[in-house]
Amino acid sequence: MPMEKKKLFVKVVLSQPEVDLSVGNNKIGVFSNIEVIAPGGIKAEGKAKFNGSLSYNAENHEFYFHNPEIISLESNSIPPKLMPKVKELAQTTASTYLAKKPVYKLNDKNLKHKLAKSVLESIEVKNNKLMVKLSAF
Repeated sequence: MPMEKKKLFVKVVLSQPEVDLSVGNNKIGVFSNIEVIAPGGIKAEGKAKFNGSLSYNAENHEFYFHNPEIISLESNSIPPKLMPKVKELAQTTASTYLAKKPVYKLNDKNLKHKLAKSVLESIEVKNNKLMVKLSAF
């Protein structure tokens, strides 16, 4: 689901995230498409990268992306004078949205998810791999 933030007539939409486990320091990266709509008919697109940490809430069976920090923002169509504002809005959008919303939730209707919920204790990103700690039944 796209994340959206509007401030001073400029709207920023982040969508289609892709996960990168090769960031290091127990962090993950997330690449996202970014769309900017501003007054004067400005509509631009680009790609943003955020780094942050991933956690699993065992009580709610949800995964969260914490402390997202924008690392890069690339676009050939975002006007240079708008780039600092777009970067600020992208950072705010990610921080605000991800503080409240899980990035993934295990579903009781899916048999594999139900099994994972019963044994999954915690997760950690280590050496470019997602390490999963499972409990014995």
